[in-house]
Amino acid sequence: MSYNSVKKVRAYRQKLHNERKNKNLCLDCATPLQDLNHALCIQCRTAKRIYGRKTKLAAIEAYGGKCACCGETRIEFLTIDHIDNGGSKHRKEIGHRPIGQWLKNHGYPAGFQVLCWNCNCSKEYFGYCPHKSASRETL
Repeated sequence: MSYNSVKKVRAYRQKLHNERKNKNLCLDCATPLQDLNHALCIQCRTAKRIYGRKTKLAAIEAYGGKCACCGETRIEFLTIDHIDNGGSKHRKEIGHRPIGQWLKNHGYPAGFQVLCWNCNCSKEYFGYCPHKSASRETL
């Protein structure tokens, strides 16, 4: 698809989005909104939530299915980690698309791993995971 074609599609989608928003219609299916605090109807929100969970689960399974540090396997605690700590930059590049969808579309590339929230947050804020005590000297 050429650059001009992409621009035209984006402009069309933006116009459609604005029209639906101004008429209080669901941005996905154009049904009238019951709850004006949301941009999507309950059916579309539910469908997006289910799809997001499926793509997250598929990505977690593709990268080993458990925390690479502590071995946690409960899906509620697991997240995808950028091994090189480039998560913020990567999120800016891909926009608001969920990481699971991006990983699926790109064939689950190298450079990612599964970490639980505790290990991932510790890696982000302290530069090491408490499960790897030898790394504590970096503080």
